[in-house]
Amino acid sequence: MKKSKIYYDANFAIKQYRGMGKYINNFVSVIKSETKEIPIGLLVGGEKSSDESIAFGLLNYVLWEQISLPRFLKKKSGIVLFPYNTAPLFLNITSRHVLILHDLIYMHGFETNSLKQKIGAYYRRFIVPKIIHKFENIITVSEYSKTEIISRFNIPASRITVIYNSVVLDQEHTENLDVDSRDNYIFHIGGEPAYKNSKSVISAFARLDIKLQEKYKLKIVGIRNEKSRKEYHSFINKLGLENKVTLLEYQTDAEITCLYQKASVFVFPSLYEGFGIPIIESFKYGCPLVCSNSSCFPEVAGDGAIFFDPQDINSIATAIELAVSDKNKAEQIVSNGYLQLQRFSQESFRERVVNWYNFNYNKIQ
Repeated sequence: MKKSKIYYDANFAIKQYRGMGKYINNFVSVIKSETKEIPIGLLVGGEKSSDESIAFGLLNYVLWEQISLPRFLKKKSGIVLFPYNTAPLFLNITSRHVLILHDLIYMHGFETNSLKQKIGAYYRRFIVPKIIHKFENIITVSEYSKTEIISRFNIPASRITVIYNSVVLDQEHTENLDVDSRDNYIFHIGGEPAYKNSKSVISAFARLDIKLQEKYKLKIVGIRNEKSRKEYHSFINKLGLENKVTLLEYQTDAEITCLYQKASVFVFPSLYEGFGIPIIESFKYGCPLVCSNSSCFPEVAGDGAIFFDPQDINSIATAIELAVSDKNKAEQIVSNGYLQLQRFSQESFRERVVNWYNFNYNKIQ
């Protein structure tokens, strides 16, 4: 059978990518291996074309998406994936076009010091309400996100498919129930936006029992903006924690893996996410998880976490203290996390993608 082409925006799936980039890379990898489609990545002008990608048009991403991309697609047939919550305003959307809508964080107006993130949020807040009703085929990453999309935009449930994020269970995935062998630090992946709630982790650390403060340190990844780093250092100093809290620079995937594997506990305090990839990453590496009870997190974490109220500093501190002080409880949630992880294995992801493709192909070809 002759293979056809499936096009997708690959701009955030190259170089230093996480989150949405990993998702679309995994998605097209399944499409390539399991269907008759040949995935072709589309890139802004200035990037390098290859056998599997085409670079064309304007250099600025927003202008490329709104001007260059629709011009290119007018000449093409086949399925087109828009994987980053947005799409061209003036493209004639057809049943061949698929919107991957990870979350609606940008609709909530959370504050951030990052100009890039502010622009991205304003852009999506403007674009999404104008294009979402045009799509007959929407993919999202959790039942929570599906429910929110239906509620906010009155989209029929039949148009939305949930395909969870996934992790590869490879040789690095080994049960790690011996919490005594871990290093004495608490780990958190945060960020500048207010919904990441990173300052609350620092405040909670300051409220730990003094013996625990003396024993443990707090390591934070994700605070990259220079203005935010200065603000965080000032906040840390005011709490007298300058020798206890470290804001790490950019970490590679291998370095992130090592941090999970050695941490005594991973803290995930977000107020809102579409899925929460760090949850399943902590499961994979057997790191005891204490987690916000809001948003989609109970759906994703199941019985594999100690939950807390992310708006209550004392609740966060109590959960951390339980995880580092009660060995049996820590080992129980690690064991539960391994079981929960099976829902988000690469095999489960592959099955969902294939089922989605088989169910929809006759409609979107």
